[in-house]
Amino acid sequence: MGFSERFNMSLKGWYDLEGRADTLRSGYSLAAHFIKRKTPASRVIIVPKIGITLRANVINGYGATTAVVYHRTVGNKVGWYGGLELGWGTHDFFKEWHHDRQKDIMPMGFAALAHLGIAGELFGGLRVNAEITPVYQFNYFDDNQQFMVSPQIGIGYVLNSKD
Repeated sequence: MGFSERFNMSLKGWYDLEGRADTLRSGYSLAAHFIKRKTPASRVIIVPKIGITLRANVINGYGATTAVVYHRTVGNKVGWYGGLELGWGTHDFFKEWHHDRQKDIMPMGFAALAHLGIAGELFGGLRVNAEITPVYQFNYFDDNQQFMVSPQIGIGYVLNSKD
């Protein structure tokens, strides 16, 4: 939802297509977009975001991130973007007993992400984007880390535009 040329918000939902047989994973996020135009064709966007994940319709995770994204328009309805993001997440706000460490520990972790994508308008406000997102995450509770690459395809609709 756009409030001005310099601020808008978005609400997103997603499903995990990993194919787990036991339950469906999904999630929702709410983000604010603070936009600073650099040139007529480029802008920098600061994106703080909060979100939840669900498994079998029960909340099983909470998170918060902040991204800094550079967006450049290439044609009338197409552009590319790149950015960096830092995040934190937990499945509970209380410490849990960790058997191997023999103490209570917060069940949380941290992540660093990069974003590189292209986005465009198909027609009448219908938008599509494709993105590749490398993710490095550190699981504080289990004291382990992973690196993964997450490809994404998104479809959206702009409700109100001045263009």
